[in-house]
Amino acid sequence: MVGASSSSVVNVYPLANYTFGTKEPKMEKDTSVADRLARMKVNYMKEGMRTSVEAILLVQEHNHPHILLLQIGNTFCKLPGGRLKPGENEIDGLKRKLCSKLAVNSPSFPPNWQVGECVAVWWRPNFETVMYPYCPPHITKPKECKKLFIVHLTEREYFAVPRNLKLLAVPLFELYDNVQRYGPVISTIPQQLSRFQFNMVSSSTMELLPEDLLADILRRLSAHDLAAARCVHSSWRAVIDSHRLMQLVQLPLAGIFISFNDHAFSELLARPVPPSAKVSGKVHQYMPTTDPIPVADHCNGLLLLSCAYVANPATRRWATLRFPPPSFPISWTGFPRYDYIVFDPAMSPHYEVVTIPHLPNKGAKMVDARVDGWEWPPSSMMLPVFSSATNRWEERSFERQGEALGTVAEVRQPWPGDEQYGVYWRGHLYVHHNFIWRISLPSAKYRAIKPPDGIYTSDGQERRLGRSEKGVYLASIASSPGRRLRVWILDESYAHPKWVLKHQAELTHILSHRSCNPEARGSWVMEDVNYHFYSDRFPDYSGQAPPEDRFEWDFDNDDVLDMKDTTEGRYREGITILGFHPHKEVLFLSESMRRGLAYHLNASKLQDLGNMYPTRYDDFADPHRLISLAFPYTPCWTVEFPSNN
Repeated sequence: MVGASSSSVVNVYPLANYTFGTKEPKMEKDTSVADRLARMKVNYMKEGMRTSVEAILLVQEHNHPHILLLQIGNTFCKLPGGRLKPGENEIDGLKRKLCSKLAVNSPSFPPNWQVGECVAVWWRPNFETVMYPYCPPHITKPKECKKLFIVHLTEREYFAVPRNLKLLAVPLFELYDNVQRYGPVISTIPQQLSRFQFNMVSSSTMELLPEDLLADILRRLSAHDLAAARCVHSSWRAVIDSHRLMQLVQLPLAGIFISFNDHAFSELLARPVPPSAKVSGKVHQYMPTTDPIPVADHCNGLLLLSCAYVANPATRRWATLRFPPPSFPISWTGFPRYDYIVFDPAMSPHYEVVTIPHLPNKGAKMVDARVDGWEWPPSSMMLPVFSSATNRWEERSFERQGEALGTVAEVRQPWPGDEQYGVYWRGHLYVHHNFIWRISLPSAKYRAIKPPDGIYTSDGQERRLGRSEKGVYLASIASSPGRRLRVWILDESYAHPKWVLKHQAELTHILSHRSCNPEARGSWVMEDVNYHFYSDRFPDYSGQAPPEDRFEWDFDNDDVLDMKDTTEGRYREGITILGFHPHKEVLFLSESMRRGLAYHLNASKLQDLGNMYPTRYDDFADPHRLISLAFPYTPCWTVEFPSNN
């Protein structure tokens, strides 16, 4: 009796060992079989016989081998692989095709394709769909030679499948003799594999790394790759969560979301990053509505959209909020309501949305005149809170810590308040409106924090609450000549939190000394979502150019403006605050809505982000052109998403 050689033994691991994600679509070059054969004929005239390679990838379920197939549409299935380049080695070409179809675009997850034996060779005699497992003797110039290789999978792999395809695990008994469903090439694979000995490896036989060693390896990954690693195996997820590794990584800055007046969708001013980390702001492409859905708030990678949606642009997943939320008492009529989302992926995959009342300005009439005599904020209040864990709204009682700031009449401002921004920092939600709310959803408590002195001196003053390198920041730009910028940091080490002045400068003086630097052209890119969505409005619309692949933009050296011009000119541009960099003491500014700027607080250095004025915006909003909302966006690559779609 002759034993099986090691080369004919195939280790087959459980399907549950492997993680499946998605990546950008891989569109087919042909729309029909006829088009494909016609293209094959053209290539044959140029290059000769077509040589293609395909992979047989094996997994097991219930101790039975399954083959991984790519499904196109609802019925057509194929093996992963494709055509070789002229003169390309078969093994190298198959690895290239597998990377294109199934590999993750990340250096932290390098594929380990172990190409084994060639198990079958098929021939296409003519430019027809029929193929044979032999070359007919009367055919001297076959049109295609297709080879099938078995590819040995390791114990664990991470597959990234193009979004327009599905990856199916099909059992051998389903494939066997099923020519009508799978065609002759795939349906005969069970016979071709019959000479191999399958070693069904169960999960319990796999050796795991010691927890401390695994944690040390995982903490070296980027935020994107660490989030993906959480989904590789339950033991990895437990190590990442128990060691709080997600809290130790910084979410990268992808760009700045900007909502322009009269635009249906928020725009993303995208920061140049490697293709593997690129995020698109085109949320309308995968949402179930064609209604306008501008961004209302954000937190750690999740967007809260109008029309009661939550979306993750990094993973292209979304969920709905069940509406309506509980209402406030009738005496609160006239209080503007704003929704804020709270999400901490290092603590939980679930998010919450809380509705907070803002005070109307002094010119607004109250339904109940007695409201002006209330202390504000009250000692306790019922706030509507939506939890993705329960998928419902509830009224939750919050208690105030510390003293009230005064009566409603004393806290209200004489001009309409435009502050509506909230930031999340170390378990608390901070919301700015006339003062700063600090809200803890887990403990159901809140505190009122007074703003810095002098920040409410005129209705034309620009104000912005934000989160940056050292915590919670507050910036203001005076409307008076000089456009004086002041930036404070919230110091909560005292019994009563106080604001510490971090930076102040005259922006007019700085910007008027800027000289032309031909090398600082600004390489951030406005996606122009609205222009392309409403392209039928513009007869001269020429389509969207493919984005350029750029290296990651450097916040220290790229597009730095020369501020050494000794000639002081007259500066007439308007300055708007777009937000704070989440990890660096950098303030993003808009110059008359035309250009984006990055202002470094520690060095008074300016960088040119590039053009930020949307294409044909005048056709949307003329003459009321303004920015209604803006914030820097950091993506979250965590695959989990409650009620995900």
